[in-house]
Amino acid sequence: MATHHKITLYDLKSTTINTAWSPHVWINRFILNYKKLPYTTHWVHYADQQDFLASINAPITRASEPRRTLPVIVDDVADGRPPALIADSSLIADYLETCYPEPSIYSGGKEAQASYVATIKKLILLDVASVVAPNAVKLFEGRDLEFYVSSRKRLFGVELSEMFPPEKQTAVWAQLEASFNDLSQFIDSIEHRDPWLFSMLEGPSYADFVVGGILVWFKLAGPADGWSRLEGWNGGRWTRFMANLEPYMQVL
Repeated sequence: MATHHKITLYDLKSTTINTAWSPHVWINRFILNYKKLPYTTHWVHYADQQDFLASINAPITRASEPRRTLPVIVDDVADGRPPALIADSSLIADYLETCYPEPSIYSGGKEAQASYVATIKKLILLDVASVVAPNAVKLFEGRDLEFYVSSRKRLFGVELSEMFPPEKQTAVWAQLEASFNDLSQFIDSIEHRDPWLFSMLEGPSYADFVVGGILVWFKLAGPADGWSRLEGWNGGRWTRFMANLEPYMQVL
């Protein structure tokens, strides 16, 4: 008899029902969809994240607060073994690739993909965050909003209102566009198979999903005019890329 798996993906709740916005969780959601693994999403209030994750014995993922973070998955293997509980997007990716190796997400090997991800984060992540974080308040209300604002201040060391004020926006947008130019140039310097950015395989890779998660975050949580600005950058590369990821963007 075949072994049956029931996977639960834990994600952060927003004010809009079933709106998945977290870039870290999106990495694993993309992988689950790409590998055609059945799963369900369990939505967690931002303000309740620590208590909830402690209640299910999720492992600690950070040395500082918040010490437990999403994403988390639970793979309930229906053969008598205890469910597998994994936290941290990269560890979840490793688990899913090991247990469900086809189709592979590690084009060129795990180390090559990890190197690409490090470059992606170095080139664009902080600049994207400087635009998105102050605008993401629209995703929350009540206790979740209070938690988001206070936790972002601890993370960035400044008030959200100081990150993207009107007098700084021209410079911030220019810096963000320059960062995407740098990433585009890096992509052009490596071997990849169109329409993907970091894969030589027929399908997308782990690093492609990292970029996809950042772009979903930017589109949903960023400024109202943010996506229309980005659409014109690098010859439309990012909008074409997201269109190619569309088959793997289900929220189950």
